[in-house]
Amino acid sequence: IDERWEIGKRIVEEEQNGEIRAEYGTNLLKELSAQLTFDLGKGYSQRSLAYYRLLYLYFPDRKILQTRL
Repeated sequence: IDERWEIGKRIVEEEQNGEIRAEYGTNLLKELSAQLTFDLGKGYSQRSLAYYRLLYLYFPDRKILQTRL
């Protein structure tokens, strides 16, 4: 879970500049999915990255997430 939360955090904070959504027309998840899959292997589909982003948005404080598990 920690790795997925970290990826979600990176998507929101670095790639989306802290915004809930990326700018319209960007292929953020598609491009990031391709890069992570190339670098790390399977498990980084666009859908998975969207879920990781939601995980971070719902639980922006990692400590709260850990108490829920």
